[in-house]
Amino acid sequence: MGIASDTANSTGIFPLGGESMFFPPIPLIRQQHIMKKLAASGAFDAEHAVTFQEAGVINPQAFCAITKKLLKSGMIVSCLDGRYYIGSGKTAK
Repeated sequence: MGIASDTANSTGIFPLGGESMFFPPIPLIRQQHIMKKLAASGAFDAEHAVTFQEAGVINPQAFCAITKKLLKSGMIVSCLDGRYYIGSGKTAK
């Protein structure tokens, strides 16, 4: 079986040049996961802010770029002590 084969290899994955593969939108899934976990924890203001670990976010240190994007967009707000809460979605100017 060559690299440009159109059939799946023994792992069930199509090699390069084969059929296109579907990749789930990982950043979107991660954003939704963070938002749902913060909401379920009641983290809607600084007084009720929680760490990602307290909220139950899977692998809290992963995907730092997604966390930065949520912070920049104002969807989440970071406290000085490393806790987070759901923001208004408006960025600070």
